[in-house]
Amino acid sequence: MNRNLLLAAAFAAATTADAQVFRQQAEWSQTIEPVAAEADHGSTHVAVDKDGNVYRTAVYNKAVAVGAVQFANDDAMASPMLVKYGSGGAVLWAVSIDGAATISSVAEDGQGNVYIAGTHAGEVTLNSTDSTARKITGLQSWGEYVNGKLAAYIAKYGKDGQLLAVREIKAEEDAAVAASDMHTDSWFGEPSKVATGKVAASGGKVYLAITCKGDLKLDNVAWEGRYVNQEGMYTDEATMGVLAFDAADLSNAEAVVAVAAKDMETTFQYQPESMCFAVDGDAVYAAFFGYGTLAVELSGLTQPAEFAYNTDGTGRAHGVVIAKVSGGTATAKVVSVDKVDPSEAPNYSMADMAVEGGKLYIAGTSAATNALKPDMAAVGSTNIFAAKIDAGSLDVEWVAGDAVDEGDANHFSQGVKSMAVADGAVFVSGYTVETADNTVESVLNYDIKDGALKTSAIGGGSLFESLCVAGGFVAAATHDGAKTATALYRQSGPAGIQSAAMGKAAGIAVYGMDGKAAGSAAGGLKPGVYVVKQGGKAVKAVVR
Repeated sequence: MNRNLLLAAAFAAATTADAQVFRQQAEWSQTIEPVAAEADHGSTHVAVDKDGNVYRTAVYNKAVAVGAVQFANDDAMASPMLVKYGSGGAVLWAVSIDGAATISSVAEDGQGNVYIAGTHAGEVTLNSTDSTARKITGLQSWGEYVNGKLAAYIAKYGKDGQLLAVREIKAEEDAAVAASDMHTDSWFGEPSKVATGKVAASGGKVYLAITCKGDLKLDNVAWEGRYVNQEGMYTDEATMGVLAFDAADLSNAEAVVAVAAKDMETTFQYQPESMCFAVDGDAVYAAFFGYGTLAVELSGLTQPAEFAYNTDGTGRAHGVVIAKVSGGTATAKVVSVDKVDPSEAPNYSMADMAVEGGKLYIAGTSAATNALKPDMAAVGSTNIFAAKIDAGSLDVEWVAGDAVDEGDANHFSQGVKSMAVADGAVFVSGYTVETADNTVESVLNYDIKDGALKTSAIGGGSLFESLCVAGGFVAAATHDGAKTATALYRQSGPAGIQSAAMGKAAGIAVYGMDGKAAGSAAGGLKPGVYVVKQGGKAVKAVVR
């Protein structure tokens, strides 16, 4: 780091005592109105690269202009789009997926390539800036495409929006279960389905969170479906895990970690219920909530994970599995809790995970008891929580939960939309919701540092649908009615100031001790003592 960036870092360290992840004022914000009503927005995601380019997904169900790109929509069908904004906020390119499809996540690989993943229920077309569109076909039931029988896909785009690779991911009904004609999910046209979650890119690999019902066979992956068998009638249980693909062409799929019921057939429903993961180099970390008798499979290691389950219907314990796979070695830590949750509508979710400085950070929700901190009982029906875990030992260092009483578990709940982590500070954007109609009642944004949680002023009460941190930047997506906004912020800590200095746009003024202007944090400073000002703040700094 040169002396000018050291100066900027010193200024950052002296002006971020509030431990906020990013500044309240955005560098830029762009708004479009792609849907007819707020409820139509669907899944929304952002990624940002080290240069401040932002990659954004959105849903549109009417004609909309995104920069110079015009998307037509004559049938009001909801379709997803992928947009790249430059570091100054200009739209560089935009492409759509035509048909019944979703995008569940977006990631950039540090080289300008961008990856998306999602689901589709029929024939859909992935468009490209160079007109090399690709069709994928999905799965059929009774000779027709149905919304309940979902296939998944993962796709790679180049830095200029050209489609480079696509892979479909399809599950199939177990042959013996299908032959029984007693598979209740099949009766409703849903004999198998695959759903995608987070996508991440690192070290020449692309990683994808996946939830599967049915048998999954793809390259080196062979997951056997799990079923509840009650008097000869079968219903599906989920398998959750992380797949890895070669980043070059999305080939050579392999399973990194998977959690499922220990046995293929069970009398009661045992399954993972939520997961999150993060990647650091070649190390993959994952965390799961689950219940019943489970098994964790990772890199040839199978480890049981058994959590209390009352077969009389009076409750079940929601345990946690934390897994690490790195350099050919694998570790899984099972965190059990004795107390069962008797509520009819428990809410245990792993919303997101990040890794920074040898620590894992998790945000999510828990109900009666959080296995990561058993003495933290829920206030109301659910708690929003954040946790810090040592990436080496997988030991929990702290867990912080809110104390909002949103109401009874059968009608109200809390959720987490997004999390951002920078310099050990955590920002979580969550909400309370009335579950009957999924109406958001209030927004709950929190700043968390060293286990201390407080209400955040960031966003002014806006719910951040998605956040991504990279290179001193924070990208964000928010909704306001039928409109949706994409914004770029600077980190509050040293990385944010440094990125601003390198971009020569920080608004930092530097003065000598004589009060005369002496240059800027972007360059031209000789060794000495200076007064550095930004906005209404000032601090002395030494340049050596």
